Order: sequence, then structure tokens, then C-alpha cells
Amino acid sequence: MKTLKSFGVHFTIRADKGKEGNAPVYTCITANKKRSYIAIKQFVDINYWDNTKGALKGTREDFKQINKYLQDVRLTLGDIYQQLMLSGKRVTTQSVKDHFFGNVEEAQTLSSLFEYHNETASSTLKWSTLKHYYVT
Repeated sequence: MKTLKSFGVHFTIRADKGKEGNAPVYTCITANKKRSYIAIKQFVDINYWDNTKGALKGTREDFKQINKYLQDVRLTLGDIYQQLMLSGKRVTTQSVKDHFFGNVEEAQTLSSLFEYHNETASSTLKWSTLKHYYVT
């Protein structure tokens, strides 16, 4: 298992992609000094964004909802990091993003591959040939 020296999550806005005073919020995942960004499809008013907190400043109800959503995303990414570390898998920014979006492929075992082969080949192979695959 490769040792991970650092992991962090913070939020930033891209003012250059903003429209009418609103800018999209991005999550920056940092692992071993490598960064990766995720667009979380939230737009915020540039004037109310606090860069040091990575959240909106103010007490309006919509600000509270967005800040709660940002906190939920932060906790989810932290949980994904913990799961990857506990399972002994290599933690990279890409692996965290894949788990966040649900793009995780299950590991194939040899027996599951044989089962798949037997199911797909049963229509094309004769029984005398196929019976040898059931033994192994």
C-alpha cells in the first residue's frame, strides 16, 4: 500500500466563468500535491463568497442551504478517502472522483470470468467442449 502524505478538500469559485455576477463553485481535491477539480453545479453570488472559508458569508436561507450542501460534499469526499485507506487501495484524486461519481468497477475474479464465459459460450460451443470448462 502506498502511503498518503496529504489529502484535502476545499471549495473555490471560477469568476471568469461567471454570468451576471454569479460564478460556479468547484471542489478542489488535493492528494499528494496533485489537484483535481469537480464542478458541483452550484452558482453563487461573487460578492458574498468568502475564499478563506470556502463558503458563502451571510445568513440568508439560500446561503445556508448552499453552505450545508458544500459541507455534505466535503464529508462525502472525506468518507470516500477513509474507505479507500481502510480497504488498502491507492488513493489518488482520480480514484476519489471515480468513487464520488460512482464510476467504480468491481474487481473481476477468475471464477466470475469462467461463469461469464460459460454463459456466453453455451450457445456457440458443443456440450462435449463446454463440459471441460465446468470442471476447472
